[in-house]
Amino acid sequence: MSRQAISAFILAKDERKNIGKCLESFQGHNIEVTLLDSSTTDGTSVVASDYPFVNVVKYHYSTHCNAYNEICTTLCGDSPFVVILDADMVVTSRLFREILALLKTPKTEVIQAPVLMYVEGQPLYHGSLYPPKAIVFKAGREYFVPMGHGEALMSDCAVLQTQAKLIHDDRKEYTVFLKSQIRYAQGLIGRAKAQSISMKDGLRMNTPVLFFLIPFISYIMKRGFLSGKAGLVYALDRLIAEAIMFRQSLAEQLKERHK
Repeated sequence: MSRQAISAFILAKDERKNIGKCLESFQGHNIEVTLLDSSTTDGTSVVASDYPFVNVVKYHYSTHCNAYNEICTTLCGDSPFVVILDADMVVTSRLFREILALLKTPKTEVIQAPVLMYVEGQPLYHGSLYPPKAIVFKAGREYFVPMGHGEALMSDCAVLQTQAKLIHDDRKEYTVFLKSQIRYAQGLIGRAKAQSISMKDGLRMNTPVLFFLIPFISYIMKRGFLSGKAGLVYALDRLIAEAIMFRQSLAEQLKERHK
């Protein structure tokens, strides 16, 4: 399997602080990279244009689920396999080598990798709750269905997993994280009104259990305390994310009661 048999797509909106390290990880691998620029205003596309192997394309983003399926069925062109990443992710050389080896496996459809989270630039070796992420797909079919505030792989996918880890290192301002959690909460409320939420999301909306339980799992059960301050910050972020979900749900219930 040659490197030319793979193309890469990066989903990006206002990722100037992240896009450089993401694209640098593709240098020297002879892979054509397309940056799908979703209404960027911070110069992300300007940074990307400095890399000769990157093609910047304006893209109307709706959800990750729709974007992934569109890339795999329409945008992929003639490439038999595609790598799909967010702009705050980095594929190491070791992970590239393992991906190329796995592509030789018959009937490979999806390759996923365990994720090494970074917190404020520091690796989180313990405490992460981030599941393995699917990053390589055989072109020609849809792979995802909507799930929660994100997406989930269809159950009929043939999935292989690497040993090498994908790096997730988001350097954007903390206010971006907070705004994203509010956005996720609004999406959750919308799905609840449509009676399309899981039991876990119902618990998340109607009780404060998860904003105590989730950080406890991260910091104690997953031994996040061994990661020092990074582990504590990560656990606090999980608490804050769950608290925002619960708070926004309560606020919506109050609004509905006083209509």
